[in-house]
Amino acid sequence: MNDTQFYEYSNKQFIEKLGKLKDRNVLLLLLDGSAAFGRIGRIDDWVITILPALNISELNFVQFHSTHPILVDHPILTSQLFIDSHDIAHVVEGPFKFPPLSATTDPNTSSDTNEQIAKVEASTPIPGRQYCKLAEELEELENKNAAIVTLGGWLIGGKTGKTDHALSLIKPGDALLPPLILPNTITIFGLAFPQGLRLSLSTAKVWSNLKTLAQIILP
Repeated sequence: MNDTQFYEYSNKQFIEKLGKLKDRNVLLLLLDGSAAFGRIGRIDDWVITILPALNISELNFVQFHSTHPILVDHPILTSQLFIDSHDIAHVVEGPFKFPPLSATTDPNTSSDTNEQIAKVEASTPIPGRQYCKLAEELEELENKNAAIVTLGGWLIGGKTGKTDHALSLIKPGDALLPPLILPNTITIFGLAFPQGLRLSLSTAKVWSNLKTLAQIILP
């Protein structure tokens, strides 16, 4: 397993959190900018099996949004998906009423602004010292409206929860600071969501692998 290109982002706390979400519907945001939606099945030797989500109307497959230029326009539907756990930057909890990779954006939001945000990329590995300092900064911002940028070009805004060195929590925001912070909403921008994904559920949560953390934004 040490030969995997993502091994340096291995995070025991984050993997333990994934294990606690077994058999739950989740949205996974990956280090290459791709995304997957389904139910966490088996976790075996760092490999996670994603199965079709439960109780989602008209969806009997796993959704996978690739960053490959030929496949980027529409999610791929597949019966199962195997993912290297080292490749996961964020896991998003619902509950989900609709397939998130088929979601449309809010037409009242500026597409130009969102497309600029979606181009944010942090492709250079973060040195250990800088990562630790960023995690410490995030820890000081508990219960603040903020956004984080991670490897894979992900930008996630909301209200920060507890940060435990290598694992952080983002909950729905409680201020109106568009486009990053919206009341009772988590916002997600990235290659899979160039117009933005908005999770307007009080129970929505994003757990982040802080070994992929690149920037912190205070709107």
